Amino acid sequence: MNVSGSTEQVFRVALGNHLRTLRRARGLTEAELGDLAGIGADVIVDVERGSSSLTLDLLRRWVLDGFGLSLARFFEVFELASQSDAEGQLVQLFRESRPGMQRLILGIARTLARDDL
Repeated sequence: MNVSGSTEQVFRVALGNHLRTLRRARGLTEAELGDLAGIGADVIVDVERGSSSLTLDLLRRWVLDGFGLSLARFFEVFELASQSDAEGQLVQLFRESRPGMQRLILGIARTLARDDL
């Protein structure tokens, strides 16, 4: 396999893992997501495994109709999820929280960041 083929496979697997994580976080089975987005459950399984690629239209239906996310937000979360550092995880947690929870998270972070603890 050439380098571009390897890179493509790594991306497909990462994208599939991200899609599966979002589906599971919403408590959806492959069949339920398929009904929402108009996609066959077999296609969902193949894409989540990284064994099949998907078109932009299919991704749009999956993300917008299935998850209720814009493509921009989906890729923003995908980028953050791809980061293995704590900062990316904190940013993702903060962005996905309600405003009241964001204030609480910020207060806790400020307390923990103080030097005198």
